[in-house]
Amino acid sequence: MQNVISIGGRAAQSTGGGSSTPSQTSKIQHYEMRQALKALAKDKSATILLADKGKATVIMDTDKYEKKVQEMLSNDKVYKDVKTNPASRYKRKLINSLTRFKDEKKITEEQY
Repeated sequence: MQNVISIGGRAAQSTGGGSSTPSQTSKIQHYEMRQALKALAKDKSATILLADKGKATVIMDTDKYEKKVQEMLSNDKVYKDVKTNPASRYKRKLINSLTRFKDEKKITEEQY
């Protein structure tokens, strides 16, 4: 059995066959896949990501990935520019709520 992954003209090959047991073959293929991913990680023309769902690894052309991200961020029905960073306001609200819960003995000092 032979698996080949090709990205932008580069190929990573896994032979994973021969007389090894299924468990050994799986370990060999896993090792070879990790080595191939390490090699691809050095290639700046490829972007390696975890899939949104499942335990899959996604490998994309970096230029296409960046273009897709820019397209998504430019969708003003989903994203909008903000004048100030709202994180500090949410942090303050969280601290106030946690302090109130601690004072009311709804949470312990450790939980606070």
